[in-house]
Amino acid sequence: MRRGDRLRAFAARLFDARTMERVVDPAIADLQAEPPSVWRYLAVIKTIAVCAPEVSMKFGFVPFVSVIALALVVGIFELRPLAYVWSQRAFDVRMLAYLLPQSAAIAVVIALTVGVLAACGGRPLSRGTVVRVVALSLAVSAAAFVNIGWLTPAANQAFRTAFVERTQLGGAPPQRGFNELTVTELREQYAIAMRNPEAIDSTNLHYLAVSYHGRWALTFAPLVFAVFALLLATLPPIARWTAGVGACAAYLAYLLYMDVPNLPALDGRWLGGAAWYPELALAAIAVVLMSVTRREAHVAAR
Repeated sequence: MRRGDRLRAFAARLFDARTMERVVDPAIADLQAEPPSVWRYLAVIKTIAVCAPEVSMKFGFVPFVSVIALALVVGIFELRPLAYVWSQRAFDVRMLAYLLPQSAAIAVVIALTVGVLAACGGRPLSRGTVVRVVALSLAVSAAAFVNIGWLTPAANQAFRTAFVERTQLGGAPPQRGFNELTVTELREQYAIAMRNPEAIDSTNLHYLAVSYHGRWALTFAPLVFAVFALLLATLPPIARWTAGVGACAAYLAYLLYMDVPNLPALDGRWLGGAAWYPELALAAIAVVLMSVTRREAHVAAR
């Protein structure tokens, strides 16, 4: 197989024959004719990215922006652990799959929000549209519960085990932490800690509480974000996308900031409250938007 053949095969699935002939194939030909270079590969990838608007026209704008948002968030949350294992010379290609369930649990929230903004924006909302979006968000929430309750803990432990195997040959598998416990096991640990909170370190207690409540917060996040996106649908495009993308960016920034050293300060007196703050804030904004929308409709009816 010649250099660039895989890239060309990938591009051929996305673009029509005209785009392949006039744009992609010349870039692939340059790659194959010149000496091997990372920069030449990057040039081909850039050429493919420039043609991305055609993909949106071929497959539809809503699926396109949703998939782009999904891939972007997955990349953001996989980058830090992958960079660490790479620095330790312990990278294994399987780790990409092991990190996917955890990052996908967050990414689907953003992808659903962006998809609703793209699909429902700029048009009056019918009852059927609202019902379909709510039904979709409930299905995503159910899938998220299964993912973060059972799939993600197993994948996290597999990632940690692979890391130990690569750095300590023959070492025993690491003990499971809070993030590697199923939701059932975590609930039992949380109940024990609540009966005797003095028996556990303060930081670990907050970590346990946020890990437990975070499973439920991520379960309800798709529904909260989808309803918020629906309420933005009647706004002008700039205001709609600014508010929607801004809320998603703030949510991602908060999750990245919510690390172990910051948990006691974020939680305060409400154990596990840090896991719920984004959803509660967005729900409050949604209630305000809903009341404003109803008031405007009532005034217009007069």
